[in-house]
Amino acid sequence: MKSLYTSRLILKAYTAQDIISVFDNYGKEEIIAKMGYRTDAQYDKNRDNYTSGLIEGNKPLLMFKMIDKETHEIYGDCGYHNWFHNHHRAELGYQLYHDDYMQKGYMTEALKPIIEYGFETMKLNRIEACIYKDNEASLSLIRNLGFTYEGNLRQHYCSQGEFSDSMLFSLLAREYNIR
Repeated sequence: MKSLYTSRLILKAYTAQDIISVFDNYGKEEIIAKMGYRTDAQYDKNRDNYTSGLIEGNKPLLMFKMIDKETHEIYGDCGYHNWFHNHHRAELGYQLYHDDYMQKGYMTEALKPIIEYGFETMKLNRIEACIYKDNEASLSLIRNLGFTYEGNLRQHYCSQGEFSDSMLFSLLAREYNIR
């Protein structure tokens, strides 16, 4: 199992067997507590993704739990989805499970080794990020990590019956190497 370390966090890769084992052996409430989910919606989304063998649609996922080194509390997850092996690109995804974890630098701390892992170990040439246009915190995070804005994806997401645009950002391996 892959693990990465920062000053405050352990980033531990989910495996299909981890998730299948959890969903086979525990009830919903235990899973919510064990995995650090805060809402039923987080539980439902992750159950669907992970029980399908860490595949989203037909593209592999590589997600990491963000675990506090001292308390072992799970703050969220981050990693890659929409991974196109043959094109050497993947989309960066991340979430914090509770508002109490926001604005404390956890996501910046976690994403730096995740990006490095993407370029160096996964041999990605391009990492993409699709950000909801009104998500100022995420927009700031991605810009601070050196991603370049490429344009809007019109009506890219549908949430609660409403379509909204996404802002597309990318970071290339050659740009990462000169940073």
